[in-house]
Amino acid sequence: MSQSVGILDITFQAEANLSALQYRAVTLGTAAGTVKKCGTSDIPIGILQNAPGILGAAVVRVAGTSKAYAQSSFSKGDQLAVADANGGVDTVGAAPTNIIGIALEAAGGAAELPEIFLNHAYLAATVAPAALTAACTYSHMLEYHTSGDITASVTSKLIGHARGAGVIDKAGFVLGNTGTDASNALSLTLDILINGTTIFSTKPVIAKAAADGADSFAGGTGITVGVVDIAKNIVAANDLITMTLTLVRTATPSDELDTADVFVFVTPKVGV
Repeated sequence: MSQSVGILDITFQAEANLSALQYRAVTLGTAAGTVKKCGTSDIPIGILQNAPGILGAAVVRVAGTSKAYAQSSFSKGDQLAVADANGGVDTVGAAPTNIIGIALEAAGGAAELPEIFLNHAYLAATVAPAALTAACTYSHMLEYHTSGDITASVTSKLIGHARGAGVIDKAGFVLGNTGTDASNALSLTLDILINGTTIFSTKPVIAKAAADGADSFAGGTGITVGVVDIAKNIVAANDLITMTLTLVRTATPSDELDTADVFVFVTPKVGV
């Protein structure tokens, strides 16, 4: 098979030497816009497509199909998760916890490179008891991607729907280029809404002072980290989840904001 169909590849900077880790899972690095190898307790964002050295351009497939480094044998159709400290994959239950995809090909043993379909999910750390009546096992990720210069706000875009009852426990975005505009304000604010109602008590913002490749999940210069309101993040089956990106911009800046990638993590109830 091995068609390796890329729906969305994002280029990050390698936080460490990843030259020996092609086709392994990676996670967000410590610094904005970086990635590092994904261990069993990390949240995988995708599969590394190339082999960058330290500070090199790391191409990460976050949607579509990809070859993936197998830690042991598994069958076509098996659900896969990160299975070791270097981002190899194996069947769920063999030690891994964070789901990365579904096997489209069988693996006969370790070091083989079968094709997988990327279908992210991770074990939720903490969810308010009032929001869930049963224990959580995993979250699934919804994504929205814009490319090119951002010259106007993006309003009421459907990002997905709830598969069942649960909560949105995490949401934010990555901005490729934060732009420049002298003393004029230049920023982008994200809002995630359930059936038209915001989930945030504080909305995430990335402004021009942030470094290129900044994400709203970690605080820093020019970044406002979003705060999810646990009274407003509850979803029922088929609830519509939409997003808005509000641009603050006076005239044409000397360098436009560019490329936003939005990520929303939905944690369902067991058996609902």
